[in-house]
Amino acid sequence: MERVRAHRAAPVEGRSLARRRGEARRCARARAVTRGDDADVVVVGSGIGGLTAAAMLAYYGKKVIVVESHYAVGGAAHGFSRKHERGEFKFDTGPSFFAGLTKPNALNPLAAVLRLLGEELETVKYDPLGTFHIEPNVPGLRRHANLGTLVSEVRRFSPTGADELERAVPKIRSLY
Repeated sequence: MERVRAHRAAPVEGRSLARRRGEARRCARARAVTRGDDADVVVVGSGIGGLTAAAMLAYYGKKVIVVESHYAVGGAAHGFSRKHERGEFKFDTGPSFFAGLTKPNALNPLAAVLRLLGEELETVKYDPLGTFHIEPNVPGLRRHANLGTLVSEVRRFSPTGADELERAVPKIRSLY
């Protein structure tokens, strides 16, 4: 996407994080003001919505500038890491689970935009998707993507619920 420019300052070694953030904000604002006349559209914010809007506008021929006040692009969809004596730890700052990005006919709107733009996104398959803790001191119910595995999990808590789930999910899936 050569028609989309995002402005942010590069981190400067040896300066505090707060100071780097302030410098990044000032630099991003200054560059946006001086180059704003080059753009058809200025998108404020580089979260998923801002980046998607900018990418689509550029796809349809507009010159786009994205401005961001944070020191990192991505809005809630970025992370940070901290080094500790036991190793480096990585943290998400927002959503880390997006369903429907790996299937060819996915209903996820972000998947449709990525396909249109010819962009690929590295994904990691979650399995189990999560665990529901129903009773104290009892292993939780693991939420698996595979229906057979999920039904087996539900059967540990409710045989009737497992049978109902096994009948209902194919009907629900047929709606899509």
